[in-house]
Amino acid sequence: MKLHLALVIVLSSANAALGHFVYIVPDATGQEVRVVFSEIPAPDEKVSSEKIAATQLFALDAAGHRTPLKTVKFDHFLSAKVPAGSPVVVAGSTQYGIANSKHTGDVPVQIKYFSKAVLGDPARASAVRLSRVPLEIVPLVRDGKLRFVVVSGDKSAAGADCVVRVPGEDRGERSKTDRDGQVPGQFDKPGRYGVWVRVVDPAPGELQGVEYEKTHTYATLTVDFLSR
Repeated sequence: MKLHLALVIVLSSANAALGHFVYIVPDATGQEVRVVFSEIPAPDEKVSSEKIAATQLFALDAAGHRTPLKTVKFDHFLSAKVPAGSPVVVAGSTQYGIANSKHTGDVPVQIKYFSKAVLGDPARASAVRLSRVPLEIVPLVRDGKLRFVVVSGDKSAAGADCVVRVPGEDRGERSKTDRDGQVPGQFDKPGRYGVWVRVVDPAPGELQGVEYEKTHTYATLTVDFLSR
């Protein structure tokens, strides 16, 4: 299935998008997910879901079979039912548009989000890869600890900005992926992790008649981890 990215143009001097990311948040049963636009994997009640209404969602099973998901819009999140069977990942894409604010250095920047959530054991999702997305965070479980690697197509994404939000901690520490695309650190604290990464393409361009100076592409991951 070809992934179609719908378009939302945002031009603002005080853009709430910067510092906010598109996360997919599973419920406790794994039968429903919410798509939120927030600093953390939880709805931000100050932000309208209209900003992410064009997000396209799909579920993947262990064999990589893809099922499109229909979203329902609520005030501060989108909701989607997870199909019956054994999906291990829900993923989405959001073509946010163009932002121009102090957060972008007062220059127009095109922004794209590619989000992913793991349903259940992250070890099951390590081999399930998305296709036709430029940036993806893959969870790895090694020696009872959780790690993250960032890939761009078939290559490691080295030098990407990244933040891991550890359960129970207010803020994540900003760092960069190493030459193998690994996010610094390994984690064993149980709970829900939220990870985001960003790569910058300095090439200018034009989107529906609006010029931009560069593109920021983000990937996010939501994953629940139980210590082993």
